Order: sequence, then structure tokens, then C-alpha cells
Amino acid sequence: MQRQRGVSVLAIIAVVAVIVVGLVVYKERSRAAAKAEQQRIELVQRQEAERAAAAAQREREALQEQAKKAEQEKSDLLAQALKQFDDVVVRFNDASRVAGGTGRIALAQPVATMQALHREAAQLAAPPCLATGRDDLADAMKETVEAYLVFMQNRDKLGDILASAHFDRATKSMERYRSARSACPAP
Repeated sequence: MQRQRGVSVLAIIAVVAVIVVGLVVYKERSRAAAKAEQQRIELVQRQEAERAAAAAQREREALQEQAKKAEQEKSDLLAQALKQFDDVVVRFNDASRVAGGTGRIALAQPVATMQALHREAAQLAAPPCLATGRDDLADAMKETVEAYLVFMQNRDKLGDILASAHFDRATKSMERYRSARSACPAP
């Protein structure tokens, strides 16, 4: 019986040893599984953070691209508006030169052309940098047309003298327009 007791004690010790080893292995595996899960969570969080950063970067780039496009469109609109103003001024100056070389009796057509250009200039959409300049241009054109009309009427044979006051005002208004035009940023 003693032998059986010795075997029973050994069996109990062996069972306890197996249980202890099993617990140690189980704890170790649990720790390893928890560590692996923690690493997986950290990896997922890192990936999510990288995705969020990439999305934010793409959004910033898209906003920059939109801002660049808007700036380009604004620049294009400014260039187009300034081109329209320059074109009207050139055509008006050409018509004024023609009127200057035309006899008093034949001025009706050149003056009508200048009046049409004056109306066109007054209706142009002006960029902010040329808002007051447009008014100065319209005034210069109006005064030039008025000068030619007074010259054509030649009241009391003073057409030349009366027209010169209008031409002087037209010159001052045109100088103000040119100053405003040169202040507009070049596209």
C-alpha cells in the first residue's frame, strides 16, 4: 500500500505539474494573443491615421487646385475685361483721329461712331481696379463727342474756341483713366 500511496502521490504531483504547466502555457498564450491583438489594433489605428492623413492631404491639394483655378479664372476675367477696355479705347482714338482730319460738314458719321463707342464703354463691366477708371473713360469720350458737336455747330463762329474747353476736360478725364488703367495688375 505504501507503494500505491507513493504512486498516488506521484500521480497527484504529476497532475498538479501538468495543471501548472497547462496554466503557464495558457497564460503565456493568452499574453501572446493579447499582445498580438494589441499590435493588430495599433496597426489598424496607424493605418487609419495614415488614411486620414492621406485624405486630408488630398483635400488640401484639391482646395489648393480649386484656389489656383479660381485665381486663374479671375486673372483670365481681368485680362479679358482689360482687353475689352483697351479695344474700345483704340477704336475711339481711331475714330477721333478720323474726325480730326474730317471737315466740319462731314463730321456726322465719325461723331456717330464715337457716340456708339462711348455708349459701349459706359456699359463695359469693369474690374474693381478700373471701376472709377471706366467713369473717367466715359467722361473723356463724352467730352470729346461734345467738343466735336460744338465744333460742328460753330455758333457765332466760335466753334473752335468753345470746343477747346471740352477737349481740355476730355484730356484730363483720359489721363485719369490711363492712370487707373495702369494701376490694374497685369494678368
